Amino acid sequence: MSSLKKLLIAAVGLVSLGLLAALAPLVSRGQVGPIIFPERGTFYLTRTTHNGSQARSACATGYHMASLWEIFDPSNHKYDHVLGLSGPDTGAGPPTYDGHIGDSLGWIRTGSLAQVESGRPGRVHCGGWTRSDAVLNGTAVGLIGSDWTTPGTAISPWHAMQVPCNSYVAVWCVADRDPGR
Repeated sequence: MSSLKKLLIAAVGLVSLGLLAALAPLVSRGQVGPIIFPERGTFYLTRTTHNGSQARSACATGYHMASLWEIFDPSNHKYDHVLGLSGPDTGAGPPTYDGHIGDSLGWIRTGSLAQVESGRPGRVHCGGWTRSDAVLNGTAVGLIGSDWTTPGTAISPWHAMQVPCNSYVAVWCVADRDPGR
């Protein structure tokens, strides 16, 4: 009975040690506290505007500049109204684009491998989001809002356009993926 009791105490001790290691701050990795991830699938449009070379660093901690394909179907995601732009009629969803560059339009990653200066939205990306030249273009998107009579496009409900990289535009951000979830 004594050895069974010792084995049980040892097992409880190992489990406790494992829990402490998992919950303790990652001080050895330079973290001052545990990493807190936003809810998976959470996204937002920055309240601030950025040129093409600033777009990749515009998102809050725990978020990164979104690819259109990460937030393509906004009905499957949660919009973060604390960090993101919202308006008088956005409800729980994101703001919509009403036709002006400064109005709910945001830089978005395209996934394109091409290094092109101008062309179609979905290909241009300000030199991999490192440039803010007026001669280069990047892709920005917004959710179609004011004119619901316009026929859908291949990326509906999104509207895409190319914008000069020296323009100041909001940025679409999406929560980082937590490998532990």
